Amino acid sequence: MVAALGLLQTQAGGGELTDSLIDSLTDALRSDDPTQAYVVRSGLGHSIGDGVGYDSGFSNFSNFIPLIEVAEQRLLFADVHLLMNNRSAVGGNLGLGHRVYDADANRTWGVFAWYDFRETRENWFHQMTIGFESLGEYLDIRSNIYIPDVGDDRLPNPDRNHFSGNQLIIADEAAMTAVDLEAGTSLVTFGDIVTRSYAGGYFLRATGSPDTWGWRHRTELEWTDRMWVNFGIQDDDLFGRTITVGITIHSLQAVPSSHAAPPWPPFDSMSRPDTPSDPSHVAGRLSEPTRRFRNIMIHRQERVAADPATGALLSFLHVVPGGIGTGSIEAPFGTFADAMADSRASGSLVYTPEGGSFTENFTLASGTELVSSANQYRVATQGGPRLLPRSGFAPATVLTGNITLKDKTRVDGFEINGQLTGDLVEDLTLVRNLISPTVQPVGILLTSIENSGNPIVISENTITGGNIGISATGPTLDLELSENSVLDAATAAIQIDANGVAASAWTVTGNSLSGTNLGIGTEATFTNSGPGSVELILTRNSSSNRLPDTLINFDLLNTGGGTFTLQPFGSNTGEVDSSDESVVIP
Repeated sequence: MVAALGLLQTQAGGGELTDSLIDSLTDALRSDDPTQAYVVRSGLGHSIGDGVGYDSGFSNFSNFIPLIEVAEQRLLFADVHLLMNNRSAVGGNLGLGHRVYDADANRTWGVFAWYDFRETRENWFHQMTIGFESLGEYLDIRSNIYIPDVGDDRLPNPDRNHFSGNQLIIADEAAMTAVDLEAGTSLVTFGDIVTRSYAGGYFLRATGSPDTWGWRHRTELEWTDRMWVNFGIQDDDLFGRTITVGITIHSLQAVPSSHAAPPWPPFDSMSRPDTPSDPSHVAGRLSEPTRRFRNIMIHRQERVAADPATGALLSFLHVVPGGIGTGSIEAPFGTFADAMADSRASGSLVYTPEGGSFTENFTLASGTELVSSANQYRVATQGGPRLLPRSGFAPATVLTGNITLKDKTRVDGFEINGQLTGDLVEDLTLVRNLISPTVQPVGILLTSIENSGNPIVISENTITGGNIGISATGPTLDLELSENSVLDAATAAIQIDANGVAASAWTVTGNSLSGTNLGIGTEATFTNSGPGSVELILTRNSSSNRLPDTLINFDLLNTGGGTFTLQPFGSNTGEVDSSDESVVIP
């Protein structure tokens, strides 16, 4: 910031407002000696090669900002770095350091603290770093502790999820807790150039990763305050052997003062632009750049997806038009009937990773989820919900034919030119499908349902044409109908009928109905034709039909001697009533 203010003052052309602002912000940091300019060292560098916990190179814009100093005795400073890797992901370090020169030991001692952040393609990570160093004429020692935020030490990385055979491999990114230590000495000094060599080790730990020890060697060349070159090689069992080469060019920005400074001593350990420092002098190392791992160290992990409740590995059968395999991602089935004939179908998720068109009639195996890749879909795993590869990106999956439903099944995300039928089924989910019954009478036809406590969920479907959009009957009929659109049904958009002695519960919310019987018919009929009880929640539904006085948009009937209760809340577009006055409308 101070460096930028100095540049602003240079370019402002003496504007009074700009000069006043700069003076007020920088006066607190300037010397009372007008010949001593306050100096900020800025650096621009680039490193190539993979490192510990990061891939490819990165650029580094740095600012070493002195705050309070006793000349050649101690220095309090800010250490700020902005990082950007070769994929344009950003990171940074915001730090504060304090160095003290011990004349008796001829050593400079330093302690530091940074807040670090790093972006990957999918996540943001944060950590705190604490550092210590002891710099001498012949021996330097440094150590840092890297402590990630426990709230994001391991995060999902959906971009790297993939299938292998019939299994899903889920990917994570884990920030590593780490400790490093290095020691080194000056090798050669010639003129203004000092070379130093260091050797040391580091320890890495992360949730889901093995504890790892590694070694590191690096050599650096420092040319006064103007340039720093670093060559490093490191090796561990987690990231392997990596080599990095970096160069940083420094610029000293002077911020002159026209006013008296506060009483604390001026900053003069760092060289002024016209007075190079002597890096071999230990007291002169008060202003030396800090050394540490700049990037938060990330380990990319993979594991086989498992059921979070049982620990059993999840099973997937893949279906692709023209496939002639056995259901693996590498050799998929070519038809849904082939997939359902496989002994693994019950308990598996049948998936269409490439979309495509199919023409067939088939019966689901009990316990099967049938999912297309047209919409994003997440499965429950031991690492939380995880996105299936290609879901939401593949073309539509079009089925011309009929699907016979079974217990504990799901159909999600298909374009179906046909109908879905289920008899004596329970624990059923039908979501996000586009259904055109064409020559079939009903889009979704459910009969003889007895599913108390296991509601059938029909949600976010669009049903166009046919005689009836959704029809469900049974002795015990628990239903959740939400956010469906039923268009241009010849007879009725929705027909629901409970005909048993037990209790049934229906939740009907957010459905849009239009065009039934050419726009002049009753759109939804809810009937209790048995001696049992029905409780209906009916809210946020819309019917666009304009009806004659003898018809009702949402008609509620109680014809079997039982009880029918309409919950008294919510609003609907279109008339809600009972044509035979058998149900009380609150």
